Amino acid sequence: MSRRKKKGSRKIPRVMARHSPVLELKDVVSIKATERDWPLVTGYFAKGGAPPKGWEEEQLSGPETTTNYLRRSFSYEDPRCQESLEIRESLLRFPSAPFYAINRNREYKRKLDRISFHTLRLLERGDVKLKDRRIDRVYLLHNGLNENDSHEFYYKIAYEVLRNDKHAACLLRPFPGHLSRHPFPRHFSEQPLDTYLDDPGNLFRQFLRYMIETQWLLSIIAPIENYHVVEGHDLLLPEARFDSERLAQRIVEDCQSLWDASEQESGAPGLGLKASEVRGVIESLRGLIGWDASNSGYKSGSTPASGDQLRPYVHVVGYSLGGAVAQSVFFTWPFAISSCATICSGGAVRDIALTAFAHPEEWQTVVNGIPFEMESAMLGEPGRLRLDPRAQRIAGVEIDCFRYFYRIFKEVFLQDSRGAYQSRVSEYLPRLLFIVGGDDPIVSIGSLLSTSPEEGLTIHQIGNLTHFPRDEHPGWQEFWLPEELRTTANFAVNSERRLFDALSQHWCTKNRSGWRKKLSSEDLKQLSPRWRPPEIDPHTGNEALTVDNYHQQLDQILDTLASEEGRLFLLRNDMPVAFLKGRLRLRNAMGIHHSDPKIRACAQALETRGKKLLRQATRITLVVPRTLIENYERGFLPEGPLLPSTMNAISSPNPSEKEIQGVWTGLKETELELWDFDPNREPSALLDAGTVQTSLPLDGDPSNAALEEAWGREYERGDRRLINTLPDIWLYMNGDLMGHLVDRLNASGRPSPDVSPGGQVRFWADKLRGWNPKDDTYEDTALNSQLTIQALLDTQALQIVKVSGARYNPRFMGWRIRNRSRAAWLVRHAAWSFVYSTRVPR
Repeated sequence: MSRRKKKGSRKIPRVMARHSPVLELKDVVSIKATERDWPLVTGYFAKGGAPPKGWEEEQLSGPETTTNYLRRSFSYEDPRCQESLEIRESLLRFPSAPFYAINRNREYKRKLDRISFHTLRLLERGDVKLKDRRIDRVYLLHNGLNENDSHEFYYKIAYEVLRNDKHAACLLRPFPGHLSRHPFPRHFSEQPLDTYLDDPGNLFRQFLRYMIETQWLLSIIAPIENYHVVEGHDLLLPEARFDSERLAQRIVEDCQSLWDASEQESGAPGLGLKASEVRGVIESLRGLIGWDASNSGYKSGSTPASGDQLRPYVHVVGYSLGGAVAQSVFFTWPFAISSCATICSGGAVRDIALTAFAHPEEWQTVVNGIPFEMESAMLGEPGRLRLDPRAQRIAGVEIDCFRYFYRIFKEVFLQDSRGAYQSRVSEYLPRLLFIVGGDDPIVSIGSLLSTSPEEGLTIHQIGNLTHFPRDEHPGWQEFWLPEELRTTANFAVNSERRLFDALSQHWCTKNRSGWRKKLSSEDLKQLSPRWRPPEIDPHTGNEALTVDNYHQQLDQILDTLASEEGRLFLLRNDMPVAFLKGRLRLRNAMGIHHSDPKIRACAQALETRGKKLLRQATRITLVVPRTLIENYERGFLPEGPLLPSTMNAISSPNPSEKEIQGVWTGLKETELELWDFDPNREPSALLDAGTVQTSLPLDGDPSNAALEEAWGREYERGDRRLINTLPDIWLYMNGDLMGHLVDRLNASGRPSPDVSPGGQVRFWADKLRGWNPKDDTYEDTALNSQLTIQALLDTQALQIVKVSGARYNPRFMGWRIRNRSRAAWLVRHAAWSFVYSTRVPR
């Protein structure tokens, strides 16, 4: 009979349980030497024999796989109610990411062989029979810094979770070098902080290892084979994740790639990973949580129809530094993680003040040293953080994956940019919970509040609680710990509903260029941002526009354009995103936002604005660089930097050549007045060899002849302009202002009233040369006093939005110009742009 079965039909292995004695909590909390990963992986799991004391060997037996793991049960006595709960603990292997050579090598007095596995501990209720077991939610527990000899705090968390939810399980995954992953006991051995002090880059290495392993873990327990979303980073094998054999092979390939890239360590013994072993790990973990694809009732690609199709829901809980890790996991896979709760954690890692087991300056040494170590790894010898262009990998990690994890490390784990962190948090506020101590000297409430977005955070502060709640705050043990974890459990269930609502409403099409479900106008309105007044620059009076203010301001200009006989000029160095379509538009929205609802709202706003622009195309002039037009005509967009700093790491499919070409082809078929800007045109030759010409070759419109002559005289006066860029503005002039310009042109003896819009802008800019900024008037007394620059800005007859080059920064997208001096310079810049531009023939 063939080994391969129909996708999703393979049954999980059956648990072959034995009776084992129930231990007491005090007998299991400390990590014994025989229970650490190195002796377990190299001994029991590799060679067999007797398991460590207190553990019983169990098997998961299926039609094709039989896997061994260890199990024990212990009783948790609750002093508050004189009750006890039996907790069943399973210990099983999991692949370790062999990511070694990016940091500096250290000389140890004792070296251990590299091992290819570490261990996980799954905690569930012991009073639920294995055959009746159904795990609806899995809590991933993340530990704090330097913890390596006791599980007590995490067992207490597990107890409080399990006592209120018999269908829950807790999975304790130690950060590399911590708890059971630390090979030596605490005393007389090097601690994790010691390794970070000697080599701060090691913190990034361990972080990257952990994130890669998390990607593998979520790919195993994810209840949906293919998440059709645009947010977050991908899981493995979106079309075949339920096939444990193929998933195991992919994990082995990833491990091999990482190992091959670690050239300096490639000769070390002890590494070796077989697909059959990894497959056993996958089926063990799935079997222990009762995961069965054949019973999920979920069709790959279809929109989730009920919350049951998302079971088991996954939640992350982190203590201290583990809170930063938990948040990193949440923000990387928000479609697969329902909620994130942190305990005695939050704020920038830089603000942590270690006091109990280190001096505060030691941690600052680590944080300050990270960028230098990273740069050394990127610039230094081969085998460290180097790009392999043929394999499209960095240090063995796929480029897109490395980009995403690197940005998460910088923006979430370290919080180097508080604004970037705040942007992420603000989009996921309902699924984030922070529990902090009022007397915590390591993670202060002030550091957490300093990273809070405008909307605030959901914070539970416990008065007098220090950073170590295990034994320093009596009220924490008897009341606050169970109370907060009960709240956390309720919060988790509420987050599950929010996750289901988000996925069911914003499930994407197969190619992730749009959404399956159409939303009503009321639903779309709910996605729209809440209006907030823009920030006013106290020196200039200009309005700083966040992404929400920016969209609102542009929509206001278009609404005004529709109600008045005005003119809109778009002079942009990049293609206005409202004219983009499909994946090009979606990529722009993904560069600004992080969550599917926000991405969709942004893409929807761009689509609506594009339609408004085209409906009023006869009164819109678009000027873009000639080189940009050539790129779109070729279907080519230049590659960005390897590690982009101005946009989010995105995983959407790249637009095709046809999609790119279609943008400019489509614009040429509209009634937009199109101009191409080329600073290398003839006007730049006016300064060659000191010669001055009095006629400027413009667009060939005879009505501009006198104006050309006037601008030529400007060269004669020595007031020369040589520009190389467009002003990047939306410039709106209402009908009265445009009419006034035409009248003034006719009064100046122009041969035809049909003057091009570009000529009108040039004429008005010419008049601005006589403007007196002190009293906001013109030397040209023929101008009506109501047409002063400030009056035009105040009455919105003239509206200017200056687009920022930080176009992927939602906290600042540009300025609404209120300052008359700045407005005058931008109008003159626009006028000179037309001097270097020509109309695009249809």
